[in-house]
Amino acid sequence: MFLKSNGQKGFTLIELLVVISIISLLSSVVLSSVSSARLKAKDSKKMLELKQLIISLERYYMDTNSLPPNVNAVNGWCIIGQSYSGSVCAGGLISSGYFGSLPVSPDTNLYYYYDYGTYGLVASRFNPQRYGPGTRGLHCSDATGGASDKWYCLEFNK
Repeated sequence: MFLKSNGQKGFTLIELLVVISIISLLSSVVLSSVSSARLKAKDSKKMLELKQLIISLERYYMDTNSLPPNVNAVNGWCIIGQSYSGSVCAGGLISSGYFGSLPVSPDTNLYYYYDYGTYGLVASRFNPQRYGPGTRGLHCSDATGGASDKWYCLEFNK
C-alpha cells in the first residue's frame, strides 16, 4: 500500500492485478480437481451398476437356466431398459424380481446387454475409453471386428 498525497491509503493497480491473478489461478486448480472427481464418481457408479447387473444375470441364470432374451439383434447388443417392439432389453431382470428398476447411466454412455448363448455381457463406454475385464464381444478387449472404440465389458459364462 502507499500513502496518497491527501492522506488516504489504497492499493496500487499492480497489487490488485497480482491478487486477482493468484485468486484466478487457485480457482482454476480447484475447478479442475472438482471436475476430475466428478468423472471418477460417475465411473465408479457405472462400474458398480454393471457389477450389479452381472450378479443379477448370474442369479437369473441359476434360477431359470437361461439368460433374459436379447430383444434386439443389432450386432447382438441391446440398450438396457430400452423397449424394442414391446419387449424391454434385460426386462426379465425386473419381471423376475432381480431388479426393482434397471439402472440408468449417469452420463450419455448407455448400458448395453449382449446374450451370445454361451455367455452374457453387460457393457458401457467410459471417459477416457478403456477396456474392462470382459474379453468377448465386438467392442471388448478381444475385439477382432475392427471396432475403434473401447467398451468396459463384464461377462458371465454359462
